[in-house]
Amino acid sequence: MGDYNGALKAMIVAHKERNAYSLTSTLGELLAISIRHHDLRADAQVVLVPVPSRWMTVVRRGHDPLLAVVRRAQASLGRPSVVVRALRQFRAPQDQAALGWQARQANLAMSMATRPSGVRQLRRLGPISVVICDDVMTTGATAAEAQRALAAAGVPVAAISCIAATRRVLPLRGAAG
Repeated sequence: MGDYNGALKAMIVAHKERNAYSLTSTLGELLAISIRHHDLRADAQVVLVPVPSRWMTVVRRGHDPLLAVVRRAQASLGRPSVVVRALRQFRAPQDQAALGWQARQANLAMSMATRPSGVRQLRRLGPISVVICDDVMTTGATAAEAQRALAAAGVPVAAISCIAATRRVLPLRGAAG
């Protein structure tokens, strides 16, 4: 949807870390816009699957900010949709803030699994388009792990949506340094 910097970064951080609940609606609308950009099957119900937060983080914060945003996005989509908590943390990865791309992939490998109740719910829905939802995409490692876990349970993923993404800055070819 947008670059993870400036006002957008400030809103996401305030919502997650300072319980700025008033931003849930705005962030949900932004996520809904991101979801609408995907070419999802018109005859399918959209299933929004939030990337799971670490349970200790949810306890510390006192709420699950991404789940609240995804629920707001679902209410704004304007087409049949449902939020399904189909994923869970299987093991707690270390904090990723200081990790690079390869370290993030290794850190997240096999860290998610499906919730049996979530998979049962998905199987009862009929034609669906599953969209993995996250607030920020940094390297794509979290989204890839979520997709892996769903695929392992036989759940195909139609799209991945986020509110913001970091830009990867590559050195100029031939630049010294």
